[in-house]
Amino acid sequence: SSGARELRINGELAVTRALGDESYEKWGLLHEPEFGFRLRKRTDQYLVVASDGLWDMVSEFTASEICLGSGGDVKLAATNLVELAHS
Repeated sequence: SSGARELRINGELAVTRALGDESYEKWGLLHEPEFGFRLRKRTDQYLVVASDGLWDMVSEFTASEICLGSGGDVKLAATNLVELAHS
């Protein structure tokens, strides 16, 4: 084992593999993804693709401010978003 914490449901299903597996709905995993569609505009500056692990902790406004404040450094923006979600 690498020592990394494994996130499993009922001791067997890795959470990252749960999308689409409706048999795990009884443990609170939704098998239907939530998605949206939006046409890009020339004024769009970034796109944040994230799970509820971020959105449960960080508002869209705050995520936007972090991205705008990163000076175009996408790695910095991503790192700052992750750190904020973990705090």
